[in-house]
Amino acid sequence: MISDTSTHSDKHSHAFDFEPAKSYDIAAESAVDQAHQAIANAWQRELLTSQSQGGQDALARLRQKYTQPANFEQAVEAEVARRTQALEQKAYFDALTHLPNRSYLLEQLNIYVAQKQAQPHPQADSALVFMDLDRFKQVNDTLGHHIGDALLRHVSARMHARLASGEFLARLGGDEFVLWVPKAQNAHVLTRKLEALAQALEWPFMIEGHTIEISVSMGATWVSGDPAPVCELIDQADQAMYQIKHQASDQASHQVNHQTKDPDPLKRPPMDQTGTNTLAFYQPGQGRSVSGIKPYQKQARLSQVIRQGQLQLMAQAQVDLKQPKTAMHDFAGVSVELAWPDALQSEGIDWKAELARNPDTPGLAHWLFDSAVYYLKRWQTHCPGCSVSLPWLGHLSAVDMRVVMGEHGVSPEQIQWVCDGLQLKQRSEVDELNALAAEGFHLTLSQVGASDLDLNLWPQVDWSELRLDQEWLACQLNDLAGTRWVRGLIEMAHVMDLCVVATGVTTSARAQRLEKLGCDLAQGPFWGQAHKISEFPIDAYV
Repeated sequence: MISDTSTHSDKHSHAFDFEPAKSYDIAAESAVDQAHQAIANAWQRELLTSQSQGGQDALARLRQKYTQPANFEQAVEAEVARRTQALEQKAYFDALTHLPNRSYLLEQLNIYVAQKQAQPHPQADSALVFMDLDRFKQVNDTLGHHIGDALLRHVSARMHARLASGEFLARLGGDEFVLWVPKAQNAHVLTRKLEALAQALEWPFMIEGHTIEISVSMGATWVSGDPAPVCELIDQADQAMYQIKHQASDQASHQVNHQTKDPDPLKRPPMDQTGTNTLAFYQPGQGRSVSGIKPYQKQARLSQVIRQGQLQLMAQAQVDLKQPKTAMHDFAGVSVELAWPDALQSEGIDWKAELARNPDTPGLAHWLFDSAVYYLKRWQTHCPGCSVSLPWLGHLSAVDMRVVMGEHGVSPEQIQWVCDGLQLKQRSEVDELNALAAEGFHLTLSQVGASDLDLNLWPQVDWSELRLDQEWLACQLNDLAGTRWVRGLIEMAHVMDLCVVATGVTTSARAQRLEKLGCDLAQGPFWGQAHKISEFPIDAYV
């Protein structure tokens, strides 16, 4: 979320310990001392110069030039003013973009909130907007931080040029900005303003021969008649931005192309119905009622769960619907999934999406792969043709995987990597999956039906399998029209030589119906519930 040059942890949990008046007094005293020293040095230089030239009136000229009270006071005042202005610029403005910084934002908002509270009948006509550039990290990673810095300057200039009188844009750090709109009036007016800002950022940025396209995620909160503390207002806007950013992560994209290359087919998605790429208004209780924690605390929470080993691997049997050996069908392999602790599941957070940004995910990915390969080898002693499917988390090199597979005597053809389309946002991720296919691994596109099917993206990856989403499939099979769509999707997959997997099958009648529709594989409670991977009853299926 985004930016990755700064994290959500501890993002707004402290205020700067800054005392402007005291700092300026110290600066003034220092400036006076330096002005005295500068005059003394100049006096000495000119005296030596005059003596070397044989001048007799050096002392008189020096007295006339430097001992006039008016000149001395003007020199000191000018030096103090210059250094005070420099200190103020450094204290209140961002050095990279020259926008107001967090200190200035907090000071101005505190003043406004105090004025608002003093009004007899204050109106909720002001808004605070938290903005985050979508996937800005990829610019730094692919083109370098100097290009990222230049992009931030250009973005700041474009947005600043579209501000009305009284509004100001501040940079909190990284790719995060806050817009203060004192006269937002209503949601319609504010949405139109934010639409204009988003559209201004739609035009590509040309930086050092690179064409860079970006989008922005926005969260807005209203400053009510009885406004909350400033830090809480920023949190509210952040919560709105953070939630909508990940709900619409399939629409947020960030494309970086070299000017001489053909356009990348992974285009930035069009703007949504609001006109902005991503915009949400904060609703009271939104962040805490949904998650129980603030957005920027999620990563710390997730890291704690990973490091304490609270995640479990669950295994469920997959069966071959096309080759029924018995009424229970033929065992085909094992599907392995991550199981989240009950405490996390109850908070309604898409923790799988959070994994993409967590620093502990690489270690989790290695543990997941090593465990799956270890148990696959054990299962193959009972069923030599057994295969395993597991979620792709990234962060695994071909060398790492070869080492693990070599230790256990497992080949890539026996491993099915499962990935949903929402995980694929950039060219490097598509190339990464295709590299896995080239190594001999099989690739499964999961959650088909639950998310939009990107027909531009689908052909770019060497898929071998489609996995139909459980809830979508159950809903479609409730009527004739939905059943036709399921059949059509299965037939289209078969034309492309793809295997189709049904999930969540609960009854024999549902299994037989899916078989007639053309599904190749299936899994669900009808053939057995998911077990801890160490307790999977392989003997019951072979």
